[in-house]
Amino acid sequence: MAYRVHGMIKGNYLTGGYFPVAASQYFRHGHGGFVCLNADGRLEVALTATQKLFGWAIVPSSSSGAAAAGVNYWLSSATAGADVLYVITDVNAWFSIPVYQTGALVDASQARVGEAVDINCTNDAATGGQTTDLNISTNDILLVKGWTPDDTKVIFVSMNPDEIQVTN
Repeated sequence: MAYRVHGMIKGNYLTGGYFPVAASQYFRHGHGGFVCLNADGRLEVALTATQKLFGWAIVPSSSSGAAAAGVNYWLSSATAGADVLYVITDVNAWFSIPVYQTGALVDASQARVGEAVDINCTNDAATGGQTTDLNISTNDILLVKGWTPDDTKVIFVSMNPDEIQVTN
């Protein structure tokens, strides 16, 4: 059975809401949609150094946005708060996301289930694109829930409930 490369596969789409997006955020198609909130309460793409997650943003599938965007990503407006996205905040939801490995190639497998892992991501058009990093466990913001038996380069994760960012 084949799975989507990214997106929620188990959980409640209704647990969440609409939130303003920070300026110039790159959401690459075919990658993760995990986000955090900046100091102004606007969504930012969760990057490699992100320590807390807010949820998973539902990003337009088109390459259009308030700002010009390329075919491989959706780019938020250069004006902070001009765009809004729906964010799933269900801490019990599972998401499928591509695997990225630093160092030796590591495949997803049953042995990885239960491990805490990190996100690998930069916010730029050339190299951006959110993936899980199975060889790094610094921030432990994701928990491995499973993998695709037919494609060990895609993994199922949930947000680590100990590393959730809350709003005021």
